[in-house]
Amino acid sequence: MAELNETVFRVLEAASQQRGSGFSDDLREALNQLAALENVSEARLAVASRLPAIDSATGAGAIAVWLGAGVESGASPEPTTVPILQAMVRWCHALELPEGTEDEAVEEEPPSLDAEILEGLEMLGRAAVAHLSVHEQVDQFSQNEDLHAALERAEPYSIGAMWVAALFQQVSGELIVIHAERRTGYRIRYDNLANCFHLFTLLQGCLAGKMPGAERPDPQVLAIASGESQGQAYDRAWWHYGIGPHPQPELQASVFGEMSPAAIPEVDGQQVLLLWSPILQSRTWDSGFFGPILHARMPNVRIVDELSREEIERWCERLKLPEATMTSWWKFW
Repeated sequence: MAELNETVFRVLEAASQQRGSGFSDDLREALNQLAALENVSEARLAVASRLPAIDSATGAGAIAVWLGAGVESGASPEPTTVPILQAMVRWCHALELPEGTEDEAVEEEPPSLDAEILEGLEMLGRAAVAHLSVHEQVDQFSQNEDLHAALERAEPYSIGAMWVAALFQQVSGELIVIHAERRTGYRIRYDNLANCFHLFTLLQGCLAGKMPGAERPDPQVLAIASGESQGQAYDRAWWHYGIGPHPQPELQASVFGEMSPAAIPEVDGQQVLLLWSPILQSRTWDSGFFGPILHARMPNVRIVDELSREEIERWCERLKLPEATMTSWWKFW
């Protein structure tokens, strides 16, 4: 026990003296000594429990990154998530914002901000995402008011805070997608999306060639939306996207692109998205709605299965959809 306590003390002391994002020789040596202990798991938890008290933003960040690497290698995130988020709250509030910007977003990082704290928050954010991406109770953290307030304060300035805030906005679920006029549909799974514009782009990609009114997708747009590439791109709606409880294509019953996919209404416990022929001349959005992409939680939309004729008829009857139109819809590209 004495050896454990002494080694933990060395790690914490080295972390408190840490400056910059690169691990100092003292911190690296102390962590190597800790890894050589027989009871390394106990030592790891002892270090984690003291993380919020480390008086160096980059020192706390370095320990958090070390803990995050352990989670990525199979360690449970349960005992170390809370200390990392507590450290994030501390350093988000420690960031001294320029006068007059407390409630205002900025486009560029003000030079007066503490670079050491920003570096530490980036490291803490990276570790927090690694933990939260595999944590079974991530929703309980997203509803924590203290954490939410801290992230909101620092997000315009800190990429680490932005990553964690973005993760909390992401949702996953299952959709019934029906072309209301042609009575064909699919069961769709979506993962890690924050808004419906992102959903529309990836949905159009997987329905290309399968759904009436589909067009040829732009490979560059899909690559950016999927996180496989970076860049600026634009997309547009192939259909009017409507809600299931409203059996007519009207603007007031639209699925708006800025809203969360979780807000798409349910019918009988199932989210339903209706596709109609476009009712606007053009509906476009840019790739700013696709980010930030978190590699620990990549965005995805995929077809689970095609609805059978019986399922389609049952849904159309339940939703009180109009009779199908029978004109040809296929295209040759």
